[in-house]
Amino acid sequence: MTTVLALDIAFVTGFAYGPVTAQSLTALEAAATKTIKPFSGEERVVPKGSSIGEALDHYEKWLSELIEIVQPEILIFEAPIFTSKTAFDTARKLIGMAGITEMVAKRKGIRDRDVFEGNNQTVKSHFAGTGRADKGAMVAACQQRGWDIEAGNHNEADALALFDYATACLVK
Repeated sequence: MTTVLALDIAFVTGFAYGPVTAQSLTALEAAATKTIKPFSGEERVVPKGSSIGEALDHYEKWLSELIEIVQPEILIFEAPIFTSKTAFDTARKLIGMAGITEMVAKRKGIRDRDVFEGNNQTVKSHFAGTGRADKGAMVAACQQRGWDIEAGNHNEADALALFDYATACLVK
């Protein structure tokens, strides 16, 4: 059995983790199998108004504790997303958080080959049927799987999508 940790990295980070078994299912078997929802939620890991250094320090401490508790063999995180409206400080924090994720995973003994940056469109396409799925569609895709999450909790939904993608594509 393999434990997977999935992170939707943001100032409020979504997370999902749990054990999975490597198995080969046909498409029909997979459709007939009710997937058990992993443990998931969201956590404000960057205090509002924090400096870049303070933000990264808070995130590193939170992530180190989470990995210590979960003990994942596979870690997947969402690639940072930027638009033309993304503030420079926000971009630096998010890029820093992605780097810290890989650094902490390395320090905690997760092999480099078992740390993945999930492509947003690929994960959305796998989970919701389209790479352009919006926040509401991601939450709806969770609910269609019978996973009870709050309607507006897109951070948790994105983490669950990453978890589902990892279990389908990365666990061998």
